[in-house]
Amino acid sequence: MTIMKAILTVLITILTVSFSQANDVNYGLYFKSYADFGKDRTSLVVNNGRELKLQNETSVSFDVFIRKELEFGYILHIISDSGDKIALNFSADSKNSRYPSLIINENFYPVTNKITFEKWFPVSLRFSAGKDSLHLSYDDIKKSYPLNFKDWSAFKVVFGICLFQGFETFETAAVNIRDVRIYNRETLIRHWPLKEHNNSLCYDLVNHIPALAVNPQWLIDSHANWKKIYAWEFGQSNNPQYAFDGRRDIFYLVPDEKTIIAHHLVSGKDSTIQVKGGYPASISTNGLVYDHLNDELLSYNLDEKTISRFSFKRCEWSKATPCKEETRFWHHTMSINEADSSLVAFGGYGYYHYKNDLFTVKLNGETWERNQLLTLMPRYSAASVVVDNQLYIFGGRGSETGKQEVNPQHKYDLYSVDLRSGETTFFWETQSDALYLPCGNMIYNPSDSCFYVLTNIENGTLIRITTRHSSIEKVSRGINQPIRADFLFYNVFFSPGQQKLYALFCSNLKQGPSLLSLYEMNFPPVTPSEIQGSIIQKSHLPGSVMVGITAGLALGIAAYCFFASRRKKAGKRQPAIGVQGEKEATARHPEIVPDRETPAEPAKTFDRTKQCISLLGGFNVMDREGNNITSNFTPILKNLLLLILLYSEIEEKGINNKKIDSLLWSGKEDKAARNNRNVSLTRLKLLLENVGNISLLNNNGFWKISFGEDVFCDYHTTLLYIKRHKKDDTDQTNLLKLLELLMYGQLLPYTQADWLDRFKSNYSSDAIDVLYNLLLSKNIVKDEKLSLQIADTIFLFDSLNEEALGIKCSILYNSGKKGLAKSTYDSFVKEYKAMLGDDYRYSLPKVMEAVQTLKIRS
Repeated sequence: MTIMKAILTVLITILTVSFSQANDVNYGLYFKSYADFGKDRTSLVVNNGRELKLQNETSVSFDVFIRKELEFGYILHIISDSGDKIALNFSADSKNSRYPSLIINENFYPVTNKITFEKWFPVSLRFSAGKDSLHLSYDDIKKSYPLNFKDWSAFKVVFGICLFQGFETFETAAVNIRDVRIYNRETLIRHWPLKEHNNSLCYDLVNHIPALAVNPQWLIDSHANWKKIYAWEFGQSNNPQYAFDGRRDIFYLVPDEKTIIAHHLVSGKDSTIQVKGGYPASISTNGLVYDHLNDELLSYNLDEKTISRFSFKRCEWSKATPCKEETRFWHHTMSINEADSSLVAFGGYGYYHYKNDLFTVKLNGETWERNQLLTLMPRYSAASVVVDNQLYIFGGRGSETGKQEVNPQHKYDLYSVDLRSGETTFFWETQSDALYLPCGNMIYNPSDSCFYVLTNIENGTLIRITTRHSSIEKVSRGINQPIRADFLFYNVFFSPGQQKLYALFCSNLKQGPSLLSLYEMNFPPVTPSEIQGSIIQKSHLPGSVMVGITAGLALGIAAYCFFASRRKKAGKRQPAIGVQGEKEATARHPEIVPDRETPAEPAKTFDRTKQCISLLGGFNVMDREGNNITSNFTPILKNLLLLILLYSEIEEKGINNKKIDSLLWSGKEDKAARNNRNVSLTRLKLLLENVGNISLLNNNGFWKISFGEDVFCDYHTTLLYIKRHKKDDTDQTNLLKLLELLMYGQLLPYTQADWLDRFKSNYSSDAIDVLYNLLLSKNIVKDEKLSLQIADTIFLFDSLNEEALGIKCSILYNSGKKGLAKSTYDSFVKEYKAMLGDDYRYSLPKVMEAVQTLKIRS
């Protein structure tokens, strides 16, 4: 027992130190780089875009953090009023090795042959008027370089992409920047911490002059915004159980008595443990906790007063019989008292009654003690934590009598219970205009003596409370993700190693799957008002003017991207998909301008304006709100989605990890490829959640995609209708819907990849076969309007299809549109010559005559 107490003392000390260290707020500006399109990359223009006067000795300094991404592009430009430039960037040599370099006009100087990743370090550039040298301090490296600028008296500074005339570039390095300072000799004249901000503005601490950011991603926002990092669908399940190992950063998920899933936060990987025997004690409300002293999962049941331990060595639960009864303590709150290794649970709800029972379970001897806290109103969904043998309890919903039907109410009060004496202390009670419930636990931070509680305000808002006063402060923005659930459980956890809070939501349906979602936020939280409020008063300009300035910068970037792409694109084929970048081509061969009419569209059945993944006619993704989020799919994420989606249609199991790695990360070692795959799958899942109910299913290393009824995928739906048509080609309704789908066009016509060719070929072949058979069927021949529509649709897949040409020209000619028939024929002949290099050998009458022969034969 003495050894155990010593271990507990050490753990408490470590936890206290971890909280103390966690109070350092991460701040700076994250520069969006090659993972984003040019128009979406980040720029920071300091000093309100105005020139800074060159002094006798001027220095520009900042801290930089280099991310492990593509190491190429500019960190900053210093541009003089004489038209000279200084640039710090990352370069590549002939062997593709990357290194930092300094560029002074046309002169290139390597700084060092190594790159220091994932660490903040200082950089400083010092120069002066009339002097012919520049002094660079880069981490622990100090060098001087010749500087022959003439007649310069002022300069501008821009980080990331640069749009100053004559110096335009969208090559920006994957870095984070903070604490930009300008010195005149030893005097600090500007300091932009890049910490407090108002969207696109961050103010200098010396003279309150703004720096203007375009496409910013502020690191401090990670202390106020929840970020979704993980989701898991459990299929038909009672109530999944979950627990957190804060030492090793592992979440354990128990969907049933046969399986345990371990989600590793650091790697983002899942591992599955097959249970060899026994049963957990609880199957309804969450009753799972990780016992770090014994390295076991502990499942407890308040109704039966039983405990079942899961041994990772034996892969067995200790309880021999399953739990069959529904709990009477739904949504109770539970905490662990580290002082004596006991489990403490309070409250709950069951069979129309609220509870104020207090359970204390000594985990070593598994002795149970049950009392009623008569001074506390019976309730469920309270939050609790044990600190120094004091159980703190906040809020919940209940009634004075404990009966659901007698005046139930929400409570916003704070109590403590001395777990040694049983004495109860009341601190305060307050009211709230908006009703909300806390989660089942709360986090205590000894550094500020405050409690942090996750609530269902805006589907996930963190609040801060203290024993000193009754003020309740929101310290995060709401998650605001739609939650569909009959039963919802949520908890908040703290990771000392990651310095993060984790919000876990488990939404259960009476009929249907359970969904577990996990969000993270950096610790300590920073309130949105702390991020924005103190800088609003600093501006010398009206808010509307500042909005205009930053909007002008953004429009300038967008316009530059547009015209630059127009200049570069004409006549060029777009590159194949790869990690360097992608862009969908939108023009056909410039020398071929077909005169054919676009197929007349039938009445629309399908909606591609929202909750849609389109592969036909081009890759396009629309979210729940109808926003086009295609640009959020990097080349890797797009390829990963296409692989899983396309192979799901042709292989019963889908596509396996090995094949994915060989196609997307062929040049990497197995471990690196696996890590990249896991990270990319997590990012892809998060993106797809914005679209709708889409599941990426993993079965023994094979991946498949599943679409909910709310999501439309044109390729998936078209294949279904082709199968139906092959079984029954007389269904007119099915036919019209199939034609609508086929009119969307070819499969991914502007996406190039070797592995994709067979999918494109098979789809076009299937489409043409269906359309060709329709074109020659007796029922369709009689309907000229429908025949014309089918012919035009065939041209979308095969622009040189002679049968479609004959049918269309014949219909147009016989309906009196002889000129249009001749124009269609001439366009075909011109395209035939351009593509095949030969003259087309059949005249228009011969083409129409051949079609009549086909019709007679059919």
